[in-house]
Amino acid sequence: MTEERCHIANRHEPHARACVPKNQMEVLMKKLLKLPLRIATLPLIAILLIFQLISSLIVGMTSIATNLLATVFLFGSVAGWIANAPSVLIFQTVGFGIFFAFAPHIAGWLLEKVTDLTLGLLDFLLI
Repeated sequence: MTEERCHIANRHEPHARACVPKNQMEVLMKKLLKLPLRIATLPLIAILLIFQLISSLIVGMTSIATNLLATVFLFGSVAGWIANAPSVLIFQTVGFGIFFAFAPHIAGWLLEKVTDLTLGLLDFLLI
């Protein structure tokens, strides 16, 4: 649209805004509103990445210990069953063994959710 037609078609608006299509104006407003949010996500992304690094190292190192504990408790429950120990103690040791066996998997699943959140924030920041 030429400048004259644009000005005639939009008589009620100032000339500076009259030649900008409405959808382009909405895009500009969205970019302007997203800018402070993008700036606010930068430190949050850095904190999440550091948390993710530290916690993945901790989970990796402690999974060895928890698997050993799970093995000890589960073998202890089998030994208690063979020795005719009270069933309450056997079930307690089985419960502890199962907990220690699944604890690293639960922590890994939670770390995956933190990774998904971090990637979502990076996607918001870059797009």
